[in-house]
Amino acid sequence: MAIMMAEDHTVCCPAKGNRRHADHWHREIAPLFVDGWVCEHGLLFAVEATIQLRRISFRQWYRPVPEGHAVYEGAVPQSPDSASMYQRWWLDSIAARVRAYLCAAMETEYQAVVDRLSSVRTDPSPMIRLSTSYLAPTRQDWLEADLSSLERTDLTDPALEHTKLMTLEPVHLLVASATTEAQLERIAAVARRMAEAINRRSFRYTYTSQRPLYGMATRFGPACAPVLAVMLDQTPFGKDKQLLAGMLAQFPTDAAYQILLERIDDRYAAAALAKAGVRFPQRAMRLLSDRAARTSSPAVRHALRLHAVAHDSPGELLTRTTRLPTWFAPALLPQILLRDGRSVVSEAAVIRLITALRTNGPDLDEAVTAVTDTADRASLAEFAWATMEAWQQAGYPAGNRWVLHALGVLGDDNTARQLTPLILGWPRQSAYQRAVYGLDTLVAIGSETALEQLRAIAMRAKTKLRRAANDKSAELAARLGTRLVR
Repeated sequence: MAIMMAEDHTVCCPAKGNRRHADHWHREIAPLFVDGWVCEHGLLFAVEATIQLRRISFRQWYRPVPEGHAVYEGAVPQSPDSASMYQRWWLDSIAARVRAYLCAAMETEYQAVVDRLSSVRTDPSPMIRLSTSYLAPTRQDWLEADLSSLERTDLTDPALEHTKLMTLEPVHLLVASATTEAQLERIAAVARRMAEAINRRSFRYTYTSQRPLYGMATRFGPACAPVLAVMLDQTPFGKDKQLLAGMLAQFPTDAAYQILLERIDDRYAAAALAKAGVRFPQRAMRLLSDRAARTSSPAVRHALRLHAVAHDSPGELLTRTTRLPTWFAPALLPQILLRDGRSVVSEAAVIRLITALRTNGPDLDEAVTAVTDTADRASLAEFAWATMEAWQQAGYPAGNRWVLHALGVLGDDNTARQLTPLILGWPRQSAYQRAVYGLDTLVAIGSETALEQLRAIAMRAKTKLRRAANDKSAELAARLGTRLVR
């Protein structure tokens, strides 16, 4: 087997290279060995052989000859825990093929295999024990024991240098048999510890196997993103990076997108990020805009510009780049109708209006006039009150006094009536200052109805708010030319 695996690849896979030869082994050659074992000797033998292959590797010796390099191969014994890149080429496909046979085995045959593997569990080698957990995933107690053992292992121990515990191979075996998200979280923590230990050492051995990763993604979906993130950081191989980043790009979650965004300087992560943006354009715009607002990274800003051009309307781009509050979603609010009752104010104009109201800048009057001169008054008030309700439902996040300002600018008599009970209730919620700002809103609405509401508050409120309401009533009455009756 070792000789076949390490055979001169120009004979087996002409002009394809060692990597393609390894792929050929995975897909076609290794399964034939397992099939032969099972047919000739039975499934129990195939399982035993798979375990014992952990103790074998092969070496290559090169001797210069006129035509090139002569390759001499040989199977050699080795520790099951020794980090051997050659060995894992055999075992990935062989172990997976044996596990597939076990899935289809009769109960009595499967139980005989489990009994044999149980006796192997006494082996001191962590990789031998992990192999038993992989081949018999129904024995969740074995998985738990192996996981606990790795959690207790001191990965800073110099004796672990050049062992598989300084690779992520144990993680691949664990995720292949994990069945709960709690287990997956623990595995992710172990993977992070292993990665930290690997990064502190001069010896770097990388391991990525597709089969357990696909199985993990099928069972756990987006919950496996933290494990994939560790593997993405550890592998130096472009093909593996492309695989891992591509898997993350499939997940419809902020967490998966953030993992790629945090690695945007890696060309494989950046490519996957672009694909994720095609699948989830709104999420991409939101998270890219948020990151662009918090970093000077040219890569992030470039990605934002490209995404905006490819996927978003000018209004959406303006929404994101002006950093509106997370609770404020213009697309979910009532549209502002024009006075003809059929057309609507453009989203870009709405965003400019809200931005001007928030900043209270020099362009406020122009932005307000651009909308109020053409929009239906009742529609403006409805939009403003819906914004107020969104703020209320979010728990009145601080720094959003502009919502009350918007009510004063866009509201009408009905707005004044709706606001009054809120103003009366805010002091009881330790929000006295918000109530005072609410009085300012009624003054800004500036109608006779708004004055009536101020007078009602002055009569019903407690002493402190009553005085403020009386003062605001006098202010508005003077503006309206109305004589107050005390």
